[in-house]
Amino acid sequence: MALENLQALNLNAGQVRRVAVASQGTLHIEIHESEKSRFFVYEANELSELLAEKESKIPLAAKLHEIDFATDHVIISYRPGRRIVLGPVREDHGVILKGYKKHKAAQAAKNYAVALSACEQGGFDIPQLLQYQTQGDYLVMSKRMGQAPVIATDAVATWAGIGSCLQRFQRAHGIDGLQEFSCRDELIVLDERARRFSLCTPGLPENWEAGRKRLENLAINLPPAVIGLAHRDLHDGQFIVAGKTISLLDFDLICRAGVALDAGNLLAHMKLRVLQERQGRGVSALVDCSKAFLSGLGRQDEPGFEDHLYFYQASTFYRLALLYALRPRWSHLTDSLIAEGNRCIDAFNENRGRS
Repeated sequence: MALENLQALNLNAGQVRRVAVASQGTLHIEIHESEKSRFFVYEANELSELLAEKESKIPLAAKLHEIDFATDHVIISYRPGRRIVLGPVREDHGVILKGYKKHKAAQAAKNYAVALSACEQGGFDIPQLLQYQTQGDYLVMSKRMGQAPVIATDAVATWAGIGSCLQRFQRAHGIDGLQEFSCRDELIVLDERARRFSLCTPGLPENWEAGRKRLENLAINLPPAVIGLAHRDLHDGQFIVAGKTISLLDFDLICRAGVALDAGNLLAHMKLRVLQERQGRGVSALVDCSKAFLSGLGRQDEPGFEDHLYFYQASTFYRLALLYALRPRWSHLTDSLIAEGNRCIDAFNENRGRS
């Protein structure tokens, strides 16, 4: 029904970049057209456009009413009621502004300080925090130039570098005050995704629930995890590569967690990119880049790491299956993503059988 409403507005489903389901089933839809994003909400069988400048919960959004400000900035990311990220109109200069709902920017600034401390002795480059606006609940960050890492045979060194930097990041000191995120928490997040998905669709994708049950059994058999600093939203879009410098972005979910969490999430997203490209040569490049990343991370011989890696990869694939099932352009990948999750669990069982 939401897609039918899009057609009534002369928008096509292929332009849907992102669909998020709020806790009560409201759909937030991002449309990309003519190099610009538009945002819609689907609620009570009605589709209406959201204008960021009318956002009441994010103080920074109100600045878009100012003509000079709106002319100089573009919306990079917008999560209604939660967060907005603004960048300069010209890509070669300027700053990034990250606005949060009221009283949430303070925690974001603390998370940034933890990440910065973790990388002070080398590893990832962290964008400089130029200003923290307590009144407007936003951060002003330096803009990093470069590109997201690609999955290609000539990018192996980059992925090895990402693995090496992540290892240093995970070994940061002074993180005892951070909340710990466990495998059980991962399952809770997955179940919440499934609950929200069910609010806006007739049912969960075929074989998804069976996979979720298998994941529960896998979790029961996991050994104790090695705990370290975790990004908790690590995917290829969180990196900017410029030569040998690798910048890491977005620390809103930073926490203490098993060291396989970020690795599993990243590897699953790398596989997703290859599925999206539908190019046979991407498979061999994926193998090479994945091996390079794990080699740089240097944890494959640690007891229990491989088991936890299978768990977090499988969980990420099941989560991605729900997210992309709601995006018309990529909904055909749903079955493949579920199958990838199942393959991770099969590999775990085979590995346990050999041990």
